[in-house]
Amino acid sequence: MTGVDLPQLIYSLLSSDEELQQMVDVENNIVPLMTPPTNYPFVMYTRDSVQPIYTKDGLSEDVVMVSITVVDDDYINACKIVSRIRDLLEYKSYHDNNFDISLIEVSGVYEDFSQDAYI
Repeated sequence: MTGVDLPQLIYSLLSSDEELQQMVDVENNIVPLMTPPTNYPFVMYTRDSVQPIYTKDGLSEDVVMVSITVVDDDYINACKIVSRIRDLLEYKSYHDNNFDISLIEVSGVYEDFSQDAYI
C-alpha cells in the first residue's frame, strides 16, 4: 500500500483505542472527509497531500500530510480528545504487511469556534 491508503490506518488506530472509545462514538463519529456527523464529539481525518519521493530505482517512499479535526461543543473534552489522538500518533512508527511508516510528526495545532462548536 502507498500513502494514498494511509487514512485506513488512521481510522484503525483511532477506532481501536479503548481510551478514545470512552470519549467518542468511534463507530459513527470517526469519519473521513465527508458530511460530518450531527452529534458531538466527532473526529474527521483528511488526506491533504501525498508527495512521492523517487530515487534511481523508482518510488522510495511517500510523504503524506493528514489533517485530523476534532469537533465538540465542550472545549475541555475537545482538548482531551486532541491530546489522546496526539499521544496515539506522534513520534510513532508502524510496520506491518500493509504499511511501513517511519515517523509521524505533528506540524501544527489550530483552534476555532464555529456554529456553537469548538474545532
